[in-house]
Amino acid sequence: MYDAIFFTDHVENPTFHVPSRIPPIGAFKCAHILRKRGYKVLVVNNTNSFTEEELEHLIFLAVGSRTKFVGFSTSFYWVNFDSLLQGDKGFEDRIIARIRKRNPNIKIAVGGAKVHTEFSNKNADVAVLGFAETSIINLMNHLDNHSSLRNSYKNTHGVTIIDDRLAPGYEFTKDPMVWLPEDVVNFQILPMETARGCIFKCKFCSYPLNGKKKMDFVKEYDVLREEFLQAYNDFGINKFLVSDDTFNDNVEKLNRIEDTVQSLPVQPMLWSYIRLDLLNRHIATLNTLNNIGIRAMLFGIETLHPKASAEIGKGGPKQPLLDTLELIYNDYPHIGTHGTFIAGLPYEPKESFMNTMERLVTKDIKLNNWTFEAFRIQANKGYTFTSEFDKNYEKYGYKDAGFLPGSGWYNSGLVNWDNGDTTYTEVVKIVEDFQKRASEANTFSVTARWVLGMLQFGISGLDYNKLIRTPAKDLDWNLLKRGEQVFLEEYKRKLFKILDGYV
Repeated sequence: MYDAIFFTDHVENPTFHVPSRIPPIGAFKCAHILRKRGYKVLVVNNTNSFTEEELEHLIFLAVGSRTKFVGFSTSFYWVNFDSLLQGDKGFEDRIIARIRKRNPNIKIAVGGAKVHTEFSNKNADVAVLGFAETSIINLMNHLDNHSSLRNSYKNTHGVTIIDDRLAPGYEFTKDPMVWLPEDVVNFQILPMETARGCIFKCKFCSYPLNGKKKMDFVKEYDVLREEFLQAYNDFGINKFLVSDDTFNDNVEKLNRIEDTVQSLPVQPMLWSYIRLDLLNRHIATLNTLNNIGIRAMLFGIETLHPKASAEIGKGGPKQPLLDTLELIYNDYPHIGTHGTFIAGLPYEPKESFMNTMERLVTKDIKLNNWTFEAFRIQANKGYTFTSEFDKNYEKYGYKDAGFLPGSGWYNSGLVNWDNGDTTYTEVVKIVEDFQKRASEANTFSVTARWVLGMLQFGISGLDYNKLIRTPAKDLDWNLLKRGEQVFLEEYKRKLFKILDGYV
Protein backbone atom coordinates (compact mmCIF):
# COMPACT_ATOMS: atom_id res chain seq x y z
CA MET A 1 0.00 0.00 0.00
CA TYR A 2 1.05 3.60 -0.57
CA ASP A 3 1.15 6.69 1.62
CA ALA A 4 -0.17 8.80 -1.24
CA ILE A 5 -1.46 8.21 -4.76
CA PHE A 6 -1.69 10.78 -7.55
CA PHE A 7 -3.88 10.44 -10.64
CA THR A 8 -2.96 12.48 -13.70
CA ASP A 9 -3.63 12.63 -17.43
CA HIS A 10 -3.21 14.77 -20.53
CA VAL A 11 -6.66 15.03 -22.10
CA GLU A 12 -6.14 17.73 -24.73
CA ASN A 13 -9.09 16.68 -26.84
CA PRO A 14 -11.94 14.96 -25.00
CA THR A 15 -13.40 13.48 -28.21
CA PHE A 16 -10.06 12.06 -29.45
CA HIS A 17 -8.18 10.76 -26.44
CA VAL A 18 -4.52 10.35 -27.32
CA PRO A 19 -2.53 8.57 -24.63
CA SER A 20 -0.03 10.71 -22.80
CA ARG A 21 3.31 9.54 -24.13
CA ILE A 22 5.13 12.16 -22.06
CA PRO A 23 4.28 12.08 -18.34
CA PRO A 24 2.75 15.41 -17.18
CA ILE A 25 5.43 16.40 -14.71
CA GLY A 26 3.34 18.01 -11.94
CA ALA A 27 2.08 14.89 -10.18
CA PHE A 28 5.40 13.10 -10.62
CA LYS A 29 7.24 16.07 -9.13
CA CYS A 30 4.98 15.96 -6.06
CA ALA A 31 5.69 12.24 -5.72
CA HIS A 32 9.42 12.92 -5.99
CA ILE A 33 9.25 15.54 -3.21
CA LEU A 34 7.42 13.15 -0.85
CA ARG A 35 9.67 10.20 -1.68
CA LYS A 36 12.70 12.25 -0.63
CA ARG A 37 11.10 12.30 2.83
CA GLY A 38 10.64 8.53 2.96
CA TYR A 39 7.04 8.17 1.79
CA LYS A 40 5.81 5.51 -0.64
CA VAL A 41 4.03 7.29 -3.48
CA LEU A 42 2.37 6.06 -6.66
CA VAL A 43 1.48 8.12 -9.74
CA VAL A 44 -1.11 6.79 -12.19
CA ASN A 45 -1.00 8.36 -15.65
CA ASN A 46 -3.57 8.19 -18.48
CA THR A 47 -6.17 7.94 -15.72
CA ASN A 48 -9.15 8.72 -17.93
CA SER A 49 -8.44 5.77 -20.22
CA PHE A 50 -8.95 3.30 -17.35
CA THR A 51 -12.28 1.53 -17.11
CA GLU A 52 -14.22 1.67 -13.87
CA GLU A 53 -13.30 -1.96 -13.15
CA GLU A 54 -9.61 -1.25 -13.78
CA LEU A 55 -9.63 1.74 -11.44
CA GLU A 56 -11.43 -0.28 -8.77
CA HIS A 57 -8.76 -2.99 -9.00
CA LEU A 58 -6.00 -0.38 -8.87
CA ILE A 59 -7.55 1.20 -5.77
CA PHE A 60 -7.75 -2.23 -4.16
CA LEU A 61 -4.02 -2.76 -4.78
CA ALA A 62 -2.73 0.72 -3.92
CA VAL A 63 -5.02 2.25 -1.29
CA GLY A 64 -5.09 1.05 2.31
CA SER A 65 -4.86 1.96 5.96
CA ARG A 66 -1.52 3.78 5.57
CA THR A 67 -2.76 5.98 2.70
CA LYS A 68 -3.05 9.59 3.83
CA PHE A 69 -4.43 11.18 0.68
CA VAL A 70 -5.27 10.62 -2.97
CA GLY A 71 -4.53 13.52 -5.33
CA PHE A 72 -5.86 14.42 -8.76
CA SER A 73 -3.92 16.64 -11.18
CA THR A 74 -6.24 18.47 -13.58
CA SER A 75 -3.84 20.76 -15.48
CA PHE A 76 -4.53 19.19 -18.86
CA TYR A 77 -8.29 18.71 -18.62
CA TRP A 78 -10.29 20.78 -21.09
CA VAL A 79 -13.84 20.28 -19.84
CA ASN A 80 -15.53 20.32 -16.43
CA PHE A 81 -12.95 22.57 -14.77
CA ASP A 82 -14.06 21.59 -11.27
CA SER A 83 -13.89 17.86 -11.93
CA LEU A 84 -11.44 15.31 -10.54
CA LEU A 85 -12.00 12.97 -13.48
CA GLN A 86 -13.09 13.68 -17.05
CA GLY A 87 -16.60 12.89 -18.18
CA ASP A 88 -19.55 11.50 -16.26
CA LYS A 89 -19.96 12.85 -12.73
CA GLY A 90 -21.52 9.59 -11.57
CA PHE A 91 -18.37 7.75 -12.60
CA GLU A 92 -16.26 10.15 -10.54
CA ASP A 93 -18.58 9.81 -7.53
CA ARG A 94 -18.33 6.02 -7.60
CA ILE A 95 -14.52 6.06 -7.81
CA ILE A 96 -14.21 8.49 -4.90
CA ALA A 97 -16.66 6.38 -2.88
CA ARG A 98 -14.51 3.31 -3.59
CA ILE A 99 -11.42 5.13 -2.33
CA ARG A 100 -13.16 6.26 0.85
CA LYS A 101 -14.49 2.74 1.44
CA ARG A 102 -10.91 1.44 1.48
CA ASN A 103 -9.99 4.06 4.08
CA PRO A 104 -12.61 6.48 5.44
CA ASN A 105 -9.88 8.78 6.80
CA ILE A 106 -8.33 9.46 3.41
CA LYS A 107 -8.37 13.04 2.16
CA ILE A 108 -9.04 13.80 -1.49
CA ALA A 109 -6.78 16.53 -2.88
CA VAL A 110 -6.80 18.31 -6.24
CA GLY A 111 -4.11 20.42 -7.89
CA GLY A 112 -2.95 21.73 -11.22
CA ALA A 113 -3.40 24.78 -13.39
CA LYS A 114 -7.20 24.54 -13.49
CA VAL A 115 -7.59 24.71 -9.69
CA HIS A 116 -8.80 28.05 -8.33
CA THR A 117 -9.82 29.69 -5.08
CA GLU A 118 -13.50 28.80 -5.46
CA PHE A 119 -13.04 25.16 -6.47
CA SER A 120 -16.47 23.72 -5.77
CA ASN A 121 -16.32 19.94 -6.25
CA LYS A 122 -17.72 18.34 -3.09
CA ASN A 123 -15.59 15.23 -3.67
CA ALA A 124 -12.46 17.28 -2.93
CA ASP A 125 -11.35 17.97 0.63
CA VAL A 126 -8.29 20.02 -0.30
CA ALA A 127 -7.32 22.15 -3.33
CA VAL A 128 -3.67 23.10 -3.84
CA LEU A 129 -2.91 26.29 -5.77
CA GLY A 130 0.04 26.76 -8.10
CA PHE A 131 3.41 25.05 -7.76
CA ALA A 132 2.91 22.33 -5.15
CA GLU A 133 6.37 21.38 -3.88
CA THR A 134 5.90 23.29 -0.63
CA SER A 135 2.17 22.66 -0.25
CA ILE A 136 2.44 18.90 -0.66
CA ILE A 137 4.88 18.64 2.26
CA ASN A 138 2.63 20.91 4.28
CA LEU A 139 -0.36 18.64 3.56
CA MET A 140 1.47 15.40 4.32
CA ASN A 141 2.90 16.79 7.58
CA HIS A 142 -0.61 17.82 8.59
CA LEU A 143 -2.11 14.40 7.85
CA ASP A 144 0.77 12.26 9.10
CA ASN A 145 2.12 14.28 12.03
CA HIS A 146 -0.97 16.37 12.93
CA SER A 147 0.92 19.62 12.41
CA SER A 148 -1.02 22.74 11.53
CA LEU A 149 -2.00 23.21 7.89
CA ARG A 150 -0.22 26.44 7.02
CA ASN A 151 -1.44 29.05 4.55
CA SER A 152 -4.86 27.43 4.27
CA TYR A 153 -8.50 28.40 4.59
CA LYS A 154 -11.92 27.02 3.66
CA ASN A 155 -13.61 28.58 0.65
CA THR A 156 -17.35 29.22 0.35
CA HIS A 157 -17.88 25.64 -0.90
CA GLY A 158 -16.21 24.03 2.11
CA VAL A 159 -13.05 23.02 0.23
CA THR A 160 -9.79 23.70 2.08
CA ILE A 161 -7.50 25.86 -0.06
CA ILE A 162 -3.71 25.68 0.42
CA ASP A 163 -2.12 28.75 -1.11
CA ASP A 164 1.66 28.48 -1.39
CA ARG A 165 1.35 29.01 -5.12
CA LEU A 166 5.00 29.92 -5.84
CA ALA A 167 6.44 27.17 -3.59
CA PRO A 168 8.47 29.47 -1.28
CA GLY A 169 11.52 27.80 0.18
CA TYR A 170 11.75 25.09 -2.49
CA GLU A 171 15.22 25.12 -4.07
CA PHE A 172 14.16 24.28 -7.60
CA THR A 173 17.56 24.97 -9.15
CA LYS A 174 19.34 22.44 -6.90
CA ASP A 175 16.89 19.53 -6.95
CA PRO A 176 17.46 16.78 -9.55
CA MET A 177 14.24 15.03 -10.51
CA VAL A 178 14.43 11.27 -9.83
CA TRP A 179 12.18 8.82 -11.66
CA LEU A 180 11.23 5.36 -10.40
CA PRO A 181 10.36 2.33 -12.56
CA GLU A 182 6.67 2.62 -11.66
CA ASP A 183 6.76 6.20 -13.00
CA VAL A 184 8.41 5.39 -16.30
CA VAL A 185 6.70 2.03 -16.99
CA ASN A 186 6.74 2.04 -20.81
CA PHE A 187 7.38 5.75 -21.47
CA GLN A 188 10.15 6.50 -23.94
CA ILE A 189 10.12 10.28 -23.45
CA LEU A 190 10.38 12.18 -20.16
CA PRO A 191 9.78 15.81 -19.29
CA MET A 192 12.73 17.83 -18.02
CA GLU A 193 12.44 21.16 -16.22
CA THR A 194 15.40 23.32 -17.19
CA ALA A 195 13.99 26.56 -15.76
CA ARG A 196 10.84 28.19 -14.45
CA GLY A 197 9.27 31.46 -15.44
CA CYS A 198 9.70 33.73 -18.43
CA ILE A 199 11.61 36.98 -18.98
CA PHE A 200 8.61 38.35 -20.92
CA LYS A 201 5.16 39.43 -19.75
CA CYS A 202 2.77 38.84 -22.65
CA LYS A 203 -0.65 40.24 -21.79
CA PHE A 204 -2.57 37.11 -22.82
CA CYS A 205 -0.34 34.83 -20.74
CA SER A 206 -1.32 33.68 -17.25
CA TYR A 207 1.81 31.62 -16.52
CA PRO A 208 3.44 32.29 -13.15
CA LEU A 209 6.87 33.88 -12.65
CA ASN A 210 6.60 36.04 -15.77
CA GLY A 211 8.94 39.02 -16.02
CA LYS A 212 11.83 37.27 -14.25
CA LYS A 213 15.50 38.13 -14.81
CA LYS A 214 17.42 35.99 -17.28
CA MET A 215 19.18 33.65 -14.88
CA ASP A 216 16.40 33.40 -12.29
CA PHE A 217 15.09 29.88 -11.61
CA VAL A 218 17.52 28.16 -14.01
CA LYS A 219 18.59 24.70 -12.90
CA GLU A 220 22.25 24.21 -12.09
CA TYR A 221 23.97 22.40 -14.91
CA ASP A 222 25.36 19.52 -12.84
CA VAL A 223 21.76 18.93 -11.75
CA LEU A 224 20.61 18.77 -15.37
CA ARG A 225 23.45 16.42 -16.20
CA GLU A 226 22.41 14.17 -13.34
CA GLU A 227 18.85 14.06 -14.69
CA PHE A 228 20.02 13.22 -18.22
CA LEU A 229 22.24 10.43 -16.89
CA GLN A 230 19.61 8.93 -14.60
CA ALA A 231 17.08 8.72 -17.44
CA TYR A 232 19.60 7.12 -19.79
CA ASN A 233 21.42 4.81 -17.36
CA ASP A 234 18.30 3.53 -15.58
CA PHE A 235 15.77 3.49 -18.42
CA GLY A 236 17.66 3.93 -21.70
CA ILE A 237 15.77 7.18 -22.35
CA ASN A 238 17.39 10.01 -24.32
CA LYS A 239 14.28 11.86 -25.53
CA PHE A 240 12.87 14.74 -23.49
CA LEU A 241 10.17 17.38 -23.50
CA VAL A 242 11.86 20.51 -22.17
CA SER A 243 9.66 22.20 -19.58
CA ASP A 244 10.81 25.81 -19.88
CA ASP A 245 8.55 28.73 -20.75
CA THR A 246 11.26 30.20 -23.02
CA PHE A 247 14.17 27.82 -23.54
CA ASN A 248 16.22 30.29 -25.62
CA ASP A 249 15.80 33.33 -23.38
CA ASN A 250 19.52 33.47 -22.57
CA VAL A 251 22.56 32.82 -24.78
CA GLU A 252 24.75 32.02 -21.75
CA LYS A 253 22.21 29.46 -20.56
CA LEU A 254 22.15 27.74 -23.96
CA ASN A 255 25.94 27.64 -24.14
CA ARG A 256 26.15 26.00 -20.73
CA ILE A 257 23.48 23.45 -21.61
CA GLU A 258 25.38 22.70 -24.82
CA ASP A 259 28.51 22.01 -22.74
CA THR A 260 26.44 19.77 -20.45
CA VAL A 261 25.06 17.79 -23.37
CA GLN A 262 28.50 17.36 -24.91
CA SER A 263 29.66 15.69 -21.68
CA LEU A 264 26.95 12.99 -21.95
CA PRO A 265 27.56 9.48 -23.31
CA VAL A 266 24.66 9.83 -25.77
CA GLN A 267 23.15 12.71 -27.76
CA PRO A 268 19.67 13.53 -26.38
CA MET A 269 16.71 14.53 -28.54
CA LEU A 270 14.55 17.34 -27.18
CA TRP A 271 11.30 19.20 -27.89
CA SER A 272 10.98 22.75 -26.53
CA TYR A 273 9.22 26.11 -26.59
CA ILE A 274 11.34 28.65 -28.49
CA ARG A 275 10.86 32.40 -28.77
CA LEU A 276 11.10 33.12 -32.51
CA ASP A 277 12.10 36.79 -32.25
CA LEU A 278 15.00 35.90 -29.94
CA LEU A 279 16.08 33.15 -32.31
CA ASN A 280 16.06 35.65 -35.16
CA ARG A 281 17.98 38.22 -33.09
CA HIS A 282 20.61 35.67 -32.01
CA ILE A 283 20.66 33.50 -35.11
CA ALA A 284 23.89 31.74 -34.06
CA THR A 285 21.88 30.07 -31.28
CA LEU A 286 20.08 28.03 -33.95
CA ASN A 287 23.22 25.94 -34.33
CA THR A 288 23.59 25.81 -30.54
CA LEU A 289 20.03 24.48 -30.22
CA ASN A 290 20.77 21.91 -32.90
CA ASN A 291 23.90 20.79 -31.01
CA ILE A 292 21.93 20.53 -27.77
CA GLY A 293 19.61 18.14 -29.55
CA ILE A 294 16.50 20.21 -30.20
CA ARG A 295 14.54 18.29 -32.82
CA ALA A 296 11.15 19.97 -32.47
CA MET A 297 10.36 23.62 -31.74
CA LEU A 298 7.09 25.24 -30.71
CA PHE A 299 6.84 28.94 -31.54
CA GLY A 300 4.18 31.13 -29.94
CA ILE A 301 3.77 33.40 -32.98
CA GLU A 302 0.13 34.28 -32.18
CA THR A 303 -0.33 37.02 -34.80
CA LEU A 304 1.32 38.75 -37.77
CA HIS A 305 -0.70 41.95 -37.26
CA PRO A 306 1.62 44.84 -36.19
CA LYS A 307 -0.67 46.57 -33.69
CA ALA A 308 -1.97 43.34 -32.19
CA SER A 309 1.51 41.87 -31.80
CA ALA A 310 2.78 45.07 -30.17
CA GLU A 311 -0.15 45.06 -27.74
CA ILE A 312 0.43 41.49 -26.57
CA GLY A 313 4.17 42.03 -26.13
CA LYS A 314 5.44 40.49 -29.35
CA GLY A 315 6.00 43.55 -31.51
CA GLY A 316 8.55 44.20 -34.22
CA PRO A 317 8.74 43.44 -37.95
CA LYS A 318 7.40 40.02 -38.94
CA GLN A 319 9.22 39.28 -42.18
CA PRO A 320 12.57 38.54 -40.46
CA LEU A 321 10.75 35.99 -38.31
CA LEU A 322 9.24 34.33 -41.36
CA ASP A 323 12.71 34.32 -42.95
CA THR A 324 14.03 32.46 -39.89
CA LEU A 325 11.28 29.85 -40.27
CA GLU A 326 12.31 29.38 -43.89
CA LEU A 327 15.95 29.02 -42.85
CA ILE A 328 15.07 26.24 -40.42
CA TYR A 329 12.85 24.57 -43.00
CA ASN A 330 15.58 24.55 -45.65
CA ASP A 331 18.82 24.14 -43.67
CA TYR A 332 17.64 22.10 -40.66
CA PRO A 333 15.08 19.72 -42.19
CA HIS A 334 15.46 17.33 -39.23
CA ILE A 335 13.98 19.94 -36.87
CA GLY A 336 10.19 20.02 -36.80
CA THR A 337 8.48 23.37 -36.30
CA HIS A 338 5.05 24.06 -34.82
CA GLY A 339 3.49 27.52 -34.62
CA THR A 340 0.61 28.66 -32.43
CA PHE A 341 -1.74 31.44 -33.54
CA ILE A 342 -4.63 33.21 -31.82
CA ALA A 343 -7.64 34.56 -33.71
CA GLY A 344 -9.45 37.54 -32.21
CA LEU A 345 -6.63 39.35 -30.43
CA PRO A 346 -7.04 43.06 -29.60
CA TYR A 347 -6.97 45.41 -32.60
CA GLU A 348 -6.64 42.63 -35.21
CA PRO A 349 -9.60 42.55 -37.62
CA LYS A 350 -10.78 39.17 -38.78
CA GLU A 351 -9.55 39.85 -42.32
CA SER A 352 -6.02 39.95 -40.93
CA PHE A 353 -5.99 36.62 -39.11
CA MET A 354 -7.91 35.00 -41.97
CA ASN A 355 -5.11 36.18 -44.28
CA THR A 356 -2.62 34.43 -41.98
CA MET A 357 -4.73 31.28 -42.27
CA GLU A 358 -4.54 31.55 -46.06
CA ARG A 359 -0.75 31.85 -45.93
CA LEU A 360 -0.55 28.72 -43.80
CA VAL A 361 -2.77 26.70 -46.12
CA THR A 362 -0.75 27.75 -49.17
CA LYS A 363 2.50 26.96 -47.27
CA ASP A 364 3.73 30.52 -47.72
CA ILE A 365 4.66 30.38 -44.03
CA LYS A 366 7.23 27.63 -43.59
CA LEU A 367 5.94 25.71 -40.60
CA ASN A 368 5.62 21.97 -40.46
CA ASN A 369 2.33 22.35 -38.61
CA TRP A 370 0.36 24.84 -36.57
CA THR A 371 -2.46 25.41 -34.14
CA PHE A 372 -4.99 28.23 -34.54
CA GLU A 373 -7.23 28.89 -31.54
CA ALA A 374 -9.86 31.46 -30.69
CA PHE A 375 -8.81 34.15 -28.21
CA ARG A 376 -10.11 33.06 -24.82
CA ILE A 377 -10.85 35.26 -21.80
CA GLN A 378 -11.30 33.54 -18.46
CA ALA A 379 -14.51 34.57 -16.77
CA ASN A 380 -13.57 33.29 -13.32
CA LYS A 381 -11.30 35.82 -11.61
CA GLY A 382 -10.62 33.24 -8.90
CA TYR A 383 -8.20 31.25 -11.05
CA THR A 384 -4.79 30.90 -9.46
CA PHE A 385 -2.99 32.66 -12.30
CA THR A 386 -4.73 35.08 -14.64
CA SER A 387 -3.53 37.24 -17.52
CA GLU A 388 -3.73 40.99 -17.98
CA PHE A 389 -6.46 40.46 -20.59
CA ASP A 390 -8.45 38.22 -18.22
CA LYS A 391 -8.44 40.92 -15.56
CA ASN A 392 -8.98 44.01 -17.73
CA TYR A 393 -10.46 42.90 -21.05
CA GLU A 394 -12.86 45.87 -21.22
CA LYS A 395 -9.84 48.18 -21.48
CA TYR A 396 -8.91 46.50 -24.77
CA GLY A 397 -12.28 46.89 -26.46
CA TYR A 398 -14.04 43.70 -25.40
CA LYS A 399 -17.43 43.44 -23.78
CA ASP A 400 -19.21 40.45 -22.29
CA ALA A 401 -22.09 39.50 -24.61
CA GLY A 402 -23.69 37.32 -21.94
CA PHE A 403 -24.76 33.69 -22.30
CA LEU A 404 -22.28 31.56 -24.24
CA PRO A 405 -24.24 29.17 -26.49
CA GLY A 406 -23.24 25.56 -26.90
CA SER A 407 -21.10 23.43 -24.64
CA GLY A 408 -17.76 21.69 -24.56
CA TRP A 409 -14.19 22.49 -23.73
CA TYR A 410 -14.13 25.76 -25.72
CA ASN A 411 -16.88 27.17 -23.51
CA SER A 412 -15.70 26.14 -20.05
CA GLY A 413 -15.51 29.22 -17.81
CA LEU A 414 -15.02 31.71 -20.63
CA VAL A 415 -16.31 35.18 -21.49
CA ASN A 416 -18.59 35.35 -24.54
CA TRP A 417 -16.77 38.41 -25.85
CA ASP A 418 -17.65 40.92 -28.56
CA ASN A 419 -14.96 43.38 -29.73
CA GLY A 420 -17.02 45.31 -32.27
CA ASP A 421 -15.38 43.61 -35.26
CA THR A 422 -16.21 40.01 -34.44
CA THR A 423 -17.34 37.79 -31.57
CA TYR A 424 -15.97 34.82 -29.72
CA THR A 425 -18.54 32.45 -31.21
CA GLU A 426 -17.83 33.72 -34.75
CA VAL A 427 -14.08 33.28 -34.27
CA VAL A 428 -14.58 29.74 -32.97
CA LYS A 429 -16.53 28.91 -36.15
CA ILE A 430 -13.88 30.53 -38.39
CA VAL A 431 -11.14 28.51 -36.69
CA GLU A 432 -13.10 25.25 -36.99
CA ASP A 433 -13.78 25.87 -40.70
CA PHE A 434 -10.13 26.71 -41.28
CA GLN A 435 -8.89 23.53 -39.63
CA LYS A 436 -11.29 21.48 -41.75
CA ARG A 437 -10.17 23.27 -44.91
CA ALA A 438 -6.50 22.79 -44.04
CA SER A 439 -7.05 19.07 -43.65
CA GLU A 440 -8.96 18.81 -46.93
CA ALA A 441 -6.23 20.81 -48.69
CA ASN A 442 -3.72 18.12 -47.66
CA THR A 443 -1.85 20.48 -45.37
CA PHE A 444 -1.51 20.28 -41.62
CA SER A 445 -4.40 20.56 -39.20
CA VAL A 446 -4.65 20.81 -35.44
CA THR A 447 -4.72 17.02 -34.97
CA ALA A 448 -1.35 16.72 -36.69
CA ARG A 449 0.36 18.31 -33.68
CA TRP A 450 -0.08 15.02 -31.83
CA VAL A 451 2.17 13.18 -34.22
CA LEU A 452 4.75 15.87 -34.81
CA GLY A 453 5.91 17.15 -31.44
CA MET A 454 7.86 14.01 -30.53
CA LEU A 455 4.64 12.64 -29.05
CA GLN A 456 4.64 9.55 -31.25
CA PHE A 457 8.22 8.40 -30.76
CA GLY A 458 8.10 4.72 -30.00
CA ILE A 459 5.20 3.67 -32.22
CA SER A 460 6.38 0.85 -34.41
CA GLY A 461 6.48 1.80 -38.07
CA LEU A 462 6.78 5.55 -37.59
CA ASP A 463 9.87 7.59 -38.40
CA TYR A 464 10.04 11.07 -36.90
CA ASN A 465 12.17 12.53 -39.69
CA LYS A 466 9.50 11.48 -42.19
CA LEU A 467 6.64 12.59 -39.98
CA ILE A 468 7.73 16.21 -39.80
CA ARG A 469 7.28 16.56 -43.57
CA THR A 470 4.19 14.36 -43.97
CA PRO A 471 0.84 16.16 -44.42
CA ALA A 472 -1.83 15.15 -41.95
CA LYS A 473 -4.02 13.73 -44.71
CA ASP A 474 -1.25 11.31 -45.72
CA LEU A 475 -0.62 9.95 -42.23
CA ASP A 476 -1.52 6.35 -41.47
CA TRP A 477 -4.12 7.09 -38.80
CA ASN A 478 -4.96 3.41 -38.40
CA LEU A 479 -1.33 2.75 -37.50
CA LEU A 480 -1.45 5.62 -35.03
CA LYS A 481 -4.62 4.36 -33.40
CA ARG A 482 -3.22 0.83 -33.13
CA GLY A 483 -0.06 2.26 -31.62
CA GLU A 484 -2.09 4.23 -29.08
CA GLN A 485 -4.04 1.14 -28.06
CA VAL A 486 -0.90 -0.97 -27.73
CA PHE A 487 0.74 1.77 -25.68
CA LEU A 488 -2.18 1.98 -23.24
CA GLU A 489 -2.48 -1.79 -22.92
CA GLU A 490 1.25 -2.07 -22.21
CA TYR A 491 1.12 0.80 -19.73
CA LYS A 492 -1.68 -0.79 -17.75
CA ARG A 493 -0.21 -4.29 -17.92
CA LYS A 494 3.18 -3.17 -16.63
CA LEU A 495 1.71 -0.90 -13.96
CA PHE A 496 -0.52 -3.65 -12.58
CA LYS A 497 2.41 -6.07 -12.62
CA ILE A 498 4.43 -3.62 -10.51
CA LEU A 499 1.50 -3.15 -8.12
CA ASP A 500 0.88 -6.90 -7.82
CA GLY A 501 4.54 -7.41 -6.98
CA TYR A 502 4.56 -4.58 -4.47
CA VAL A 503 1.47 -5.84 -2.66
